[in-house]
Amino acid sequence: MLKGYFKGDPEFTYENFHRLPYEYVLSAYWHCARMGQIEAHKNERPIAMLAAQQANLNRDHKKRKTPFEMEDFYLYQPKEFKNAPAERYGAAALWLIENKLYPTWALFCFKELNKNRGKNIPTLVAFLHPSAVILAPTVNEAAVTGFLMAEHCVSNQILEMTSPCGQTVKVKIPAVRDEVAAEENISLPLC
Repeated sequence: MLKGYFKGDPEFTYENFHRLPYEYVLSAYWHCARMGQIEAHKNERPIAMLAAQQANLNRDHKKRKTPFEMEDFYLYQPKEFKNAPAERYGAAALWLIENKLYPTWALFCFKELNKNRGKNIPTLVAFLHPSAVILAPTVNEAAVTGFLMAEHCVSNQILEMTSPCGQTVKVKIPAVRDEVAAEENISLPLC
């Protein structure tokens, strides 16, 4: 199985296998498992499409209003192929909900945050403003990085934002083209 993914590597042969460095063999095994998962994901797409069609034909429209999608039936899809926010952002959003600090205008992306939430709540949960939120921020001397949710009314403005623990920062919000927007791993300059 390993040799199938390393056809062009002359060192990776059965005769030479016992002489190869341990790290090389482990990285080769990891790469092989990774490529196998990607190949299985490519092969499962037609089946997932048929499963979604069949599920939508038999769906009770009163119980489930939204139709099933192909993504609901993927078994081998790698995490980085999913268009989902990181787990720490979901954990931070859930903490804000539980403490009644999550703004109602930001509910548009809570479903995705909640679906992919992690168990570990970040030390710095969020920076809050009435029209903007930065989830699970990391602060250095020049910028704040995190998951930004903002309303159009704060587009291109400098905001003073406060965390639930009392830490305050001033950041410049980028242009918000829609009524509300969300962006993961955005770096906002400190002012």
